[in-house]
Amino acid sequence: CRHNLVYWHAEEYLGFGPGAAGYWGNRRYTTIRRPAEYVRRLGVGESPIRDAEWIDQATAMGEFLMLGLRLNEGVALDEFARRFGRPFTTVFGPTAAQLRAWGLLEEEQSRGRLRLTERGQLVGNEVFARFLPD
Repeated sequence: CRHNLVYWHAEEYLGFGPGAAGYWGNRRYTTIRRPAEYVRRLGVGESPIRDAEWIDQATAMGEFLMLGLRLNEGVALDEFARRFGRPFTTVFGPTAAQLRAWGLLEEEQSRGRLRLTERGQLVGNEVFARFLPD
């Protein structure tokens, strides 16, 4: 569970070895799966990375919310602002207001957290999609 919290909190992690995955510096990547090919590449100074993609800020913000809202504690709005340099309400205010009006999101103002309601948990993927870029 502690290992998986790195993913749910959208934190960076490095992946080493055949078939590993990593997310570091807004870059998500996977390495070559076959051990012999992985070792061969390292031996000749080639990168063992098989696939990589750069994550833009809009996608990073959406993924931060998608992953964090899967947790019962939800997401800390001050953490959103710290990571992305913009308040949550500036970026997603109207979207969040609509989701709250539908009874899918709730803000725990005393703790500065946003989370899914019980009803929102039933349609979580629909909620998450509203925060992700098209």
